[in-house]
Amino acid sequence: VTVSDEIIVNVTPGITLNAGEDKNICSGEEVILTAEGNQDFLWSTGETTASITVNPTETTTYSVTSSSGDCTATDNVIVTVASLLEVDLGEDITICSGEETVLTAQGSGNFLWSTGETTESITVSPTENTTYSVIVSGSCGEDVSDEIIVNISSSLAVNAGEDVSLCSGESVTLTAEGTGEFLWSTGETTASIVVSPTETTIYTVTASSSCGEDVSDEVIVNVASGLTLNAGEDVSICSGESVTLTATGNGNYLWSTGETTASITVSPTETTNYSVTSGSENCSITDEVEVAINDDEVLIVDLGEDQSICHGEDVILEAQGSGNFLWSTGEISDKIRVKPLETTTYSVTVTSNCGATLTDEITITVGQQITVDAGVNKTICVGESVVLTASGNGDFLWNTGETTASIDVSPNSPTTYWVTSSIGDCSEYDEVFVDVEKTPTVALEEDKTICSGDQITLIAQGTGNFLWSTGETTSSILVKPNENTTYSVTSSSSCSASATDEITIFVNNSIVANAGEDVTIEGGDSVTLTATGGSVYLWSTGETTSSITVQPNETTVFTVEVNAEGSCGTSTDDVTVIVENLPLTINDGQDVTICKGEELVLQAKGSSNYLWNTGSMESSISVKPQETTIYTVSAQKNGELESVEITITVEECSINKKDEFKVYPNPTQGIVNIYLPSQKERMIISVISLTSGRLMFNKEVKASNRGVMTQIDLSNMLKGVYILKMSNDNFSETKKIIVN
Repeated sequence: VTVSDEIIVNVTPGITLNAGEDKNICSGEEVILTAEGNQDFLWSTGETTASITVNPTETTTYSVTSSSGDCTATDNVIVTVASLLEVDLGEDITICSGEETVLTAQGSGNFLWSTGETTESITVSPTENTTYSVIVSGSCGEDVSDEIIVNISSSLAVNAGEDVSLCSGESVTLTAEGTGEFLWSTGETTASIVVSPTETTIYTVTASSSCGEDVSDEVIVNVASGLTLNAGEDVSICSGESVTLTATGNGNYLWSTGETTASITVSPTETTNYSVTSGSENCSITDEVEVAINDDEVLIVDLGEDQSICHGEDVILEAQGSGNFLWSTGEISDKIRVKPLETTTYSVTVTSNCGATLTDEITITVGQQITVDAGVNKTICVGESVVLTASGNGDFLWNTGETTASIDVSPNSPTTYWVTSSIGDCSEYDEVFVDVEKTPTVALEEDKTICSGDQITLIAQGTGNFLWSTGETTSSILVKPNENTTYSVTSSSSCSASATDEITIFVNNSIVANAGEDVTIEGGDSVTLTATGGSVYLWSTGETTSSITVQPNETTVFTVEVNAEGSCGTSTDDVTVIVENLPLTINDGQDVTICKGEELVLQAKGSSNYLWNTGSMESSISVKPQETTIYTVSAQKNGELESVEITITVEECSINKKDEFKVYPNPTQGIVNIYLPSQKERMIISVISLTSGRLMFNKEVKASNRGVMTQIDLSNMLKGVYILKMSNDNFSETKKIIVN
C-alpha cells in the first residue's frame, strides 16, 4: 500500500537595499540621502520615503531598513560634518634681543604663516617688535586668521614719580612708569600702590626682567608733623551774656568769625556752632564748639514723700531734677546723708544757669530713743545657773523667747545671750556672755626621743589654766634638755580639783661612721670592705650590709652611710680602693658599632702615658670615622711597650635607625656611649638600680644640633641590671643596661 503527503514552501523574493555613498558636508549644510531597493523603507529618523533630507551638527550615522514578510535588510550611510575653521596664536609675548621663540597655531585646517611656512609651529627670531599672522583654510567656508606680536624687550627703565607731601593720617597712591616687572620696597608688585606713612618715608621701586640688570627709582613722601587742635568744651549761656572761646593746638587759628587769635569772645542770640581751623592749604584740621542759649530750661525738683526713721538711723535724701542744688544743710550735691536726732524738715533749692529757682522739702520723723543693757558677762561652773537682767525703756525679747527683764539660764558650755528692746517699729539690742568653766583636764603626748642639742615643743591638750613644771603657764612650751628629763603640767580652775600629766624626753647621742682604711689591690683582684659605727648601712654600690666585696677596674672611692635604730641622724665615711697594674684597655676592651656621622669618645685605662695611632697622647680621644676603623693605643707597662686596639664598625643607618635612642655597648664593664639624635634642652641622665630602686648616677648634659652624644663610666657599680633614663620637662625615655 502506498500513502503520500505534501508541504508547500513559499519563497519570499530577495530583498535588495543600498543606503548610498557616505557624504561630507560643512557645518550648517543639509544633504539628501536616497535609498535604493525593492521593498518599503524605514529610516532611523522614522521617515519611510526613499529619500530624506538631513542637516546634522556633527558626524552622524543614519540607517535604513527594508522588510518583506519575516525578512529584513539594513544598510548605513555616514554623514561627516566638517567643523568650522578656527585658529588661536595666544597672547602677545616679549623676548630678549637675540633670542628665538616658537609660535604655535591652535586650530584645525591648512596653515599659511606670514613667513610663508605652512606648519602648525614655526620658530622666529625677530630683531625688533614684529607682528606674525597665520591663515587657516579648508573646504567649508572662508579662511580664518590670527596674529601675535613678538616684542623685543627694550632697556629697563622705571620712574617712581614726583615727591609728594601729605598730612599725617592721609593716604597717597604712588605709580611707577617704565618697563619690566615692578617690586616696591613695601613688597608689592603692582605699578600703583597706596601708602599711609606716619612720618616722612622714602619708597623705592625696582624694575627687573630676564634680559638685563635691575634698575630702581625712589620717591619721597613728606609727612607734615601732626597738627593738634581743640576748640574747647561746649558751653551754655543765658540770653544777653557773652562767653570767651579758647582754642588750643600747635598751629595757627582761623575762627568762623574771621578772627585769628586763640581766644575770641562771642554773644550769640541763639544756639550757635563756632568752628576754628589750623594749618595751611595743603594740610589743615578743623574743630568746633557749641554755645547754647538756655533761657527755656525747665526746672524740676522732687524730694519724694516724708519718711520716718528710728532714733540713731541715717537716711539718704535724693533730689530728682536738674540744675544747681542747694540744701538747707548747705550741701550742694543732688544726694545728702542725714542723721537727725529729732523730727526735722529738710529743703533743697535748684537754680538754673539763668537765675530761675524751684524749691521742695521733706520731713524726717525720728522715733523715740531706745536704751537696752543686757548686763555684765558672767562666769559659772558646770551645773550652776545664773540670772541675767536687762535694763531699758522698751519691750524686751530674749533669744530664749522670754519677754521679762530677767531670765534664769544654766548653760553647759560658754554661751552668748542677747536681748532686744522695742518701741513701735524700732528696736535696739545688747548681748551678754556666760562662760562655763568645765572640770580641768590635761593630756600630753607619748614620751619622745630627740637628739642631743635638739629642741622640742610640748603641747598640753585640755581645759583650765595650765602650769608647767618649768613654771610656764602657756598651753605649749619649747624645751631643750641635755639629758633624759620628765616634764609635768597641771590644769586647774575655780570650780573643782586640778588634773596633771607628764612626758619624758629621752636624749640620744649622735653616731660616727667608719668605712675602714684605704686599701691597695692588683688589677683583677677583689677586696672586702667593712664599715662600723651603727646597725644600718647603705653603700654607694647600693648594698646594705656592713661588709661588701668589690672588684673595681680602676682606683675608686666607695662611700657608706651609717644609721642606727634610735640614733640621731646619719653619718658617712669614704674608703679608697687603689688598683695597681691594671691591664691596658680601650673602652673596657669592647668593639663598638656606630652610624656614619656619629662621634665617639675612646677612653684608655691602665697606664699614665699613652700614644694613639692618631698621634694623640691623651688618655681619651674623640673620633668620627666615616668607615670601619681600627684604633690602637700603646703604653709603657713595667718597662715594656704594650698595645691594644678597638674596632669601630661604621654603618649606613636608615632614618628610623638613626633616630633611635641608643646605649652601647650593652652589656658593659664601664664606659657607656649614649646617643639621642633629636635636639633636647636640659637633658638629665640618671642611672637607677633595678634591685634597690636607688639613684646611682645623675647629671645634666647639653644638646647640640646633632642631638645628645655623651659617655658615662659605670665601672664602680656592682654587676647587675640598671635603668638608664634620659629626661627633661617634655621628654622621658628609659633603657635597661647590664653591668658585668
